[in-house]
Amino acid sequence: MARLRAVGALSHEQSEVLAEGGGVQDVLDTLVRHTSTPAAVFDTADRLIAASRPEDGPGGGLAEGSGGGPGEGPGGGSRPQAPTPFNGMGTRLTIRGAHAATFVLYPDAEADVEMLELAQDRTVEALKLALLRSRPPGPRELAASELVRLAAADGAHPQRIRRLGVSVGFSADAPVIGVAAGATGPSDELRRLDDLLSRYGRTAVDMPSPLAVHVLLAPRTSAPGSSPTSPSGTRPTAPRSRSVR
Repeated sequence: MARLRAVGALSHEQSEVLAEGGGVQDVLDTLVRHTSTPAAVFDTADRLIAASRPEDGPGGGLAEGSGGGPGEGPGGGSRPQAPTPFNGMGTRLTIRGAHAATFVLYPDAEADVEMLELAQDRTVEALKLALLRSRPPGPRELAASELVRLAAADGAHPQRIRRLGVSVGFSADAPVIGVAAGATGPSDELRRLDDLLSRYGRTAVDMPSPLAVHVLLAPRTSAPGSSPTSPSGTRPTAPRSRSVR
């Protein structure tokens, strides 16, 4: 009961923060005041949007590029390291079905994990509302996410799939390759799969979970007698579908 009361108080304060026009940083600061646990939010490219530590206090979170974050420096010193989305308690934030951000808590060994899970669940909704105001997914991101979900399902909506494909830049009659990758734990490579595949053509991406990514690739066509090149000028090897384990 004590946990539920504490989480209820957190949810009430976050609602007030949003009602007063607060954003992602304000929501995080409220969470950290109630849990004494560092937290951060990253965009879909793993860039830091906002972060907060217990010692920061209201409005003291770390903005992108500030160079600080949860954790300690090498050797256990007090110099903070920049937070990353690859450790801690992470959860994916979606807005209208599209991946919008990643929210991570960084508990220490003595943390009440059950309490933090409840607080994280409540904070997810507040962060979604704050992100919807300040960093809503664009029309292409929303269409691409829906396209991949429909293609990965039973394929019962071919006309809808065709329209979405055209809207994200796929040619109506061009071949499309589907790639599904999964990981058993946080994976830097998994998150960069879209960057890799986009060298070979136009992509549409959906992340059904923090440990899985689905990509549709419409391969780039080359003029007769020519060969596609990577951004570095070398000729890339054709991508192969595989799981990241």
